[in-house]
Amino acid sequence: MTCLTSTDPVRSISQDTGRWNSGFTTIKILTAVKFLKAKNNMVTITPRAAERLKLIMDSKGQQGYALRLKIVGRGVESFQYDFRSVPPSMQEEDEQAVETNGLIVFISEQDAEDLRGAMIDLKPDGGFQIDNENPVWHDEIGPAVARLIAEKINPGVATHGGFITLVDIKGDTAYVRMGGGCQGCSLRNLTLKSGIDSLITEAVPQIKQVIDITRHEAGMNPYYTGPQAGPSPLTRRQPPPAKD
Repeated sequence: MTCLTSTDPVRSISQDTGRWNSGFTTIKILTAVKFLKAKNNMVTITPRAAERLKLIMDSKGQQGYALRLKIVGRGVESFQYDFRSVPPSMQEEDEQAVETNGLIVFISEQDAEDLRGAMIDLKPDGGFQIDNENPVWHDEIGPAVARLIAEKINPGVATHGGFITLVDIKGDTAYVRMGGGCQGCSLRNLTLKSGIDSLITEAVPQIKQVIDITRHEAGMNPYYTGPQAGPSPLTRRQPPPAKD
């Protein structure tokens, strides 16, 4: 089960970075969006959560926006989400809209099955939580890779202010996203190939390659830029030569 909470109900949920995105906005019934048909109980916003959201949205003075709920990563036992407000014109080609208690939520086809039955509720402290009973993984490969990233890889890249998110596994390929100091870093390819890829493929032989899907051009604080040179945080140090 995934349970994600926020004590700040004005901002959207992004568990993978620990940061909050843009504020929620007023939702009206939209006519220019593609509604999800014959998909009952896809995603539900409880009446109390919807009421709270509408109050906050109205206070922002923004009209006609929808909400987008996306799975952006997977841990050992939990999904990582991005939950934010977007103009209806930003509905993506593979997204359909779910109406729940007067609010519109955009869900991508890729995430549909993993979000089926998810509920967005209001906590007693005024924050929001996402409850999702769907399994994060269907075999032992995913948890093994997620655990390796959490326990071995992220502590290393954290020394450069970075973090790695496991987005998904398809076949023998793991897809990752770099964040923080790793996003846009000029040593990102070295970190990927000599660090992340080698660590994962050695520890989990079912994985043959690791692909980075990061939008590096959007990096705000890369650790290295341009011609700067230095060691990757995951570079393996060679042992000193043995003494005679």
